[in-house]
Amino acid sequence: MDTNGMFRGTLQARGCMFLPWPGDTNRYVLLHTTKEFTLPIGTPGWISYILPRHLYYSVFDKTLNNGNGGFIGLNQIIVTDTLTNWGGGLAVTKHANGRDWWIMVKKHYKNRFYKFLLTPAGIQPMGYQLIGLDNQARLLDIYCFSPNGEIVAGNIGFSGYAHDIVLMNFDRCTGLLSNHQIISNPNNPNHGCEDADFSPDSRFLYSTERVKIFQYDLLNIQTPGAVQASRTVVADTAFSTSICDTPSITNIKTQYPFGALAADGRIYYPPSYGCQELSYFNAPDSFGLASDFIYGGLNIVNQHFASTPYYPNYRLGPVAGSVCDTLSVGVEEWQASQVSIFPNPTQNSVNVSLGRTCEEIQCNFYNMQGQMLFQEKRNFGNAFTLDIPNLSKGLYLLEILCNEGRVVKKVVVN
Repeated sequence: MDTNGMFRGTLQARGCMFLPWPGDTNRYVLLHTTKEFTLPIGTPGWISYILPRHLYYSVFDKTLNNGNGGFIGLNQIIVTDTLTNWGGGLAVTKHANGRDWWIMVKKHYKNRFYKFLLTPAGIQPMGYQLIGLDNQARLLDIYCFSPNGEIVAGNIGFSGYAHDIVLMNFDRCTGLLSNHQIISNPNNPNHGCEDADFSPDSRFLYSTERVKIFQYDLLNIQTPGAVQASRTVVADTAFSTSICDTPSITNIKTQYPFGALAADGRIYYPPSYGCQELSYFNAPDSFGLASDFIYGGLNIVNQHFASTPYYPNYRLGPVAGSVCDTLSVGVEEWQASQVSIFPNPTQNSVNVSLGRTCEEIQCNFYNMQGQMLFQEKRNFGNAFTLDIPNLSKGLYLLEILCNEGRVVKKVVVN
């Protein structure tokens, strides 16, 4: 689906995915990016690759065309910006209510992550967050969420031989990223880090360097240096004599660029050449070599070339015990448009009108790096004044939680 006439179209990793429409079993959203834009030479962050310029969505309805299905709308724009060159950094996970979907993409060269929520009312913009390394010209920036939705990982770097992986924690209720850290595979002059995959239990991260796969233990992710120190080699072409069986391809040892966690709990790796064998981790929830990597262990009908799709965890449920773990039944959902904040911009306080009466109100105030600056709780009410401490000028996020739902509003301090 080439929306701009560019001959490259959707030639990119993880550039599209389907999501079920919350609360409607007949509709699906197709998220997609295309290669559309070439940076002029000399532009900060210049790379020679064609970049995505938009994140699009198209809505598919199974009931159209006498039950054969059809699209309600095509190529509707969610965001317009220069996005990272492989799929725009598209990553998706379930909201803490177990129904809605968080959607995230990243701006090329900058540390700006755009966030959206897919709800029964459609796709809602949730602003952006600045976190991590800025002014980085990268050729990769491919991100994915752990199966439990609590960690984001991405392989990053400037050249094709990048060896760094970014890790961040993610709050499925607030949508805030935190605990940004970089871990690194060993330098290799011939290969680079092209992929990051999580074990089904979200404890282990697997990172490939084509001829090697490294495992990282995320159990102590909050302890600085703990993830890096846990690195261990769990697959290596030096461990195997596996050669591609395809008759047209001889004397080529299989490699492992892009993996994917499958529904059977294994992580599968198509080869980097047109072979008909998949390698896989038989027990990716296990530590070290007990993860049991099977070299070329599954023959398939057709040849594949690094063609694994990105599947979010469609089965992820709500966060039990959080303010987001229940949904209103028979009650109109609380929308951000119902909440008023004034004055905005402000200097030292804002008046908050909730648009309805709420119980057990909690206000969390964040900067754009995801750090909570202060918190205030109230038992009951529909309007109140929130005092803001002495803060630097800039954009902040006010999260309002109560039994009736959750709303996030932007606040400008001047």
